[in-house]
Amino acid sequence: SAEDQVVVVTTSEPTSMVTEAPPSTSEPATAVVASAAIVTPITVAGGDSIVVDGDAVWVGSFDGNWVSLFDASTGDEAVSITDVCGRNNGPADVAATDGRGWVACSNGTVVVVDRSSGTVEETIEIGSRATSFAVGGGVVWVTDPVEGAITVIDPVGLAVFERISL
Repeated sequence: SAEDQVVVVTTSEPTSMVTEAPPSTSEPATAVVASAAIVTPITVAGGDSIVVDGDAVWVGSFDGNWVSLFDASTGDEAVSITDVCGRNNGPADVAATDGRGWVACSNGTVVVVDRSSGTVEETIEIGSRATSFAVGGGVVWVTDPVEGAITVIDPVGLAVFERISL
């Protein structure tokens, strides 16, 4: 399989990043970054979702059904979990907050991975299909377009705080 290269930029200044994954080609995803201080290339096979959290980079692969954690300064893989979303499912998106990686799974669950141990800490049911994340306001927001809802998760208690129908 073709390998993509993810370029990780760490900086103490605010950084603007736009990622673009070419549709079904062997070309690697590209990132446009402003105010870059240090650039570390990370080579992954088939990663299609990414989030940078301080010195950690979480990458997920929907087709490969895996999530990996990389050290942003060295590019070394620290954690890799295969079949993270269960059989015949995959990560639609990844997020990170509070020392955890968050994986939105196509089977309607959110898998929470502890960064320090590299193990699945919790699996949270949110509905029919988890597709994307936002982190802010002390909570984790997860979209479910099948049910037309947003689920709000408490990142400390690892439980659904609220479900908002759209």
